[in-house]
Amino acid sequence: MTKGGLGSRIIVSGWGIPVLLGMTYLGGWWTAVMIAVLGIGLLVEYYRIQELGGHKPFVWYGIAASLLLTVALQGAEMSAVWLVIGTTLVAMTTGLLLRRSHIDVMLTITGVIYPVLLCVTFLYIRGWEHPDRPLTDEGMWLAFCVWGAIWSEDTLAYFGGRLFGRRLLAPEISPKKTVEGFIFGLVGAVLCGVIFTLAGVVRIHNGIAIGLIAGLLGPVGDLVESSLKRETGVKDSGGLLPGHGGFLDRFDSLLFTSPAVAMFLMIQKFFPGLFG
Repeated sequence: MTKGGLGSRIIVSGWGIPVLLGMTYLGGWWTAVMIAVLGIGLLVEYYRIQELGGHKPFVWYGIAASLLLTVALQGAEMSAVWLVIGTTLVAMTTGLLLRRSHIDVMLTITGVIYPVLLCVTFLYIRGWEHPDRPLTDEGMWLAFCVWGAIWSEDTLAYFGGRLFGRRLLAPEISPKKTVEGFIFGLVGAVLCGVIFTLAGVVRIHNGIAIGLIAGLLGPVGDLVESSLKRETGVKDSGGLLPGHGGFLDRFDSLLFTSPAVAMFLMIQKFFPGLFG
């Protein structure tokens, strides 16, 4: 449990979840603003951790590139997005390398990819619809399903681990993650996907896929962030979210779940008959 305790965790969730769901519901640039805020918060914390490790990433370069990528993915076609991403990274690399701090340059660019670019893929999910047989508000419900699966995995993994946890999942990285907690989290995420499917708002293959992805990759995101903090001896990535720590502590699962879900949906866009 991060600093602030369970009470603080519940309070922050009480206002944070409605804000996230509300801006996801509104879609369009409202969701883009939400993702931009999350992306910058994640990026600043990533750079802070690197600074504690003795490095000096170029923070403002990273923030500017992050905003550009968010605007591109929200307002342009995918082909244009990749052009913007490539041009941005080349420009950043060229400009920053002239300052002769190669490690700091690479860390600056890494921050634009992890966590920002991984987070921004959520916009693709929110705006998605089946090319041949779209459902009503399909992208919105897929995005809700992603949030629900992530939160279900996190909640059931936490309580399942506390009640039944015996075997450590990755003892060298995290002393609290257990195999039992992982199993509970996976079951919770899949059940969430099934519930969205039974409600008729998400296709069965999408609901199950989102549940499996969140249940399997969500913990990976958590472990990656734990490993990152462990390198510099940081307990929490930040203190903006009492009971949760920082943005990276709270949204680490999204960083691995969202790109995988977006890729799964992108495959359907290219091969619309793949799942019938």
